[in-house]
Amino acid sequence: MPKKICFITPQIYPDFVGGAEVFNYYLIKHLAQDNQVSYITLSKNNIKEATRLRLKTNKRLLQQFEIIKRIIGSSKN
Repeated sequence: MPKKICFITPQIYPDFVGGAEVFNYYLIKHLAQDNQVSYITLSKNNIKEATRLRLKTNKRLLQQFEIIKRIIGSSKN
């Protein structure tokens, strides 16, 4: 039975190149093959296998509230 997984990754490869960003990109791609994966990000590029929930702001306080809102909105079960 596929699981629902949600990642919070403000920036992701290829928009931003760093160890964690590249790791998260390939982890999301791999897990999305067998599971229902979504990710919350500021990045413009899409991972085709997963659902992107795009953040609209980069200001720390507002960004945290928007992340919480997105998590609550995406987890209706």
